[in-house]
Amino acid sequence: MAPPARTKDRIIAEGRGFWTITNKTFRRNQAGARETVLLEPDKGYTSDFDPGGQGSFLTSYFEWYFPLTHASSSHTRTFLPTHVSMECVGSGAELLVPAVSDVIFKYTWLIEKYAKRIKKKEFHDSPSFDYNVNDIKTCWNLSVRYWKGPEGRRLTNPVVLCLNLLSCSVEEPRQIKIRFQFGVFNAEVKQWELCNVSRTVLNLQSSTDMLSVGHRDLSILGRHEQPGGDVAVFVKLQLIHTETEKNSLSQDMARLLKDGSGSDIVVTCDGGQEFAAHTNILSARSSVLAMMINRQDDRTRLDLEGVTGEVLQELLRYIYTDHVDNSDTLAPLLIATGERFGLPGLKILCERTLTETITQENVASLLLLADQFGCDQLKRAALAYCEENATGIHKSLAWKVMEMVNPDLFLEACEVGLGSSASSNLDSIHSDNDLVGL
Repeated sequence: MAPPARTKDRIIAEGRGFWTITNKTFRRNQAGARETVLLEPDKGYTSDFDPGGQGSFLTSYFEWYFPLTHASSSHTRTFLPTHVSMECVGSGAELLVPAVSDVIFKYTWLIEKYAKRIKKKEFHDSPSFDYNVNDIKTCWNLSVRYWKGPEGRRLTNPVVLCLNLLSCSVEEPRQIKIRFQFGVFNAEVKQWELCNVSRTVLNLQSSTDMLSVGHRDLSILGRHEQPGGDVAVFVKLQLIHTETEKNSLSQDMARLLKDGSGSDIVVTCDGGQEFAAHTNILSARSSVLAMMINRQDDRTRLDLEGVTGEVLQELLRYIYTDHVDNSDTLAPLLIATGERFGLPGLKILCERTLTETITQENVASLLLLADQFGCDQLKRAALAYCEENATGIHKSLAWKVMEMVNPDLFLEACEVGLGSSASSNLDSIHSDNDLVGL
């Protein structure tokens, strides 16, 4: 995709401040400082819109995720993923990508003067936003609804945050998996509080009928109100429908794995579960598995010690179809499994999942995981998170473990991300009593 050629194209990149774009250069103004981010070669974007106005922040906006390279006078460092936010104006733009599932869409809704609004209205709907990727054109919105108590009175906490599909246009009906995640901004610590990732399956077809795709109970408390009384919530949305799924190869391979037709080997794991498989497929996908099979006297059985049944099921699913279904819960284990059996693609899939779940509580653990298994993308994202959220990160057991077992990584996190602003949080970890017994 070619980078933009017109200076009137305006993009806001959220992550390391708010950025604007002129031709091929992103610039940021924050606290009087100006820095530059350059698009990587051949990794730009297409835009087909002409937003008006010069405001740096709208009440609603959406984001596409792209790789960016940060350049300064002292160093150049690439962060993946970094999000690029396109202002939500009119019908938006259509993004062309190799696979629909490569795109993660984020929409942020700023509910102005929230406390006053909930007293006046029975419900609240966000402006609509478009998610147009390849030949899938969809229109969505968020809404807030309320539960009622035993006496029929409206309850203001928790509220129900809903994701609604307003309309859809596709060339032909298809089944598609949807992953979405809600979040609410904590104004006290200036961090997003994330809900668990949800999944659903839709039979997508052209329609203008509204469909509620999913909802979550969400408590909106005093810490979520910004100085003016505004509350910000977001949804991250991913449509999972790759070209291989569309053309049926992945589905055919999944059927072959499930049916076990023509299988010539049984793969076992901890707990004694057995899965029928095909030697030629295992060997073609993993040179490590091929070597293990060839070294055995009995080539009709393969015992994978240290692998649980649910991990083995996802491992085989990836080997046969290039996909995993439960990366949200199994990503760390699958990264270790991908490293063990020489499957870099499996690691990359799980890295993508983990980069979307980085929080103050898990960033240290994810840094350790990324460094241990050579997950460069995840490591860069975690270090970037440290830089963005230095004041909110406090000492934890994972940071203490990191300083003891991997002091170089701990130092890198302090120098690149945390710096002096968080020194009081992390520098004193040697003396804590809870180090005893580690």
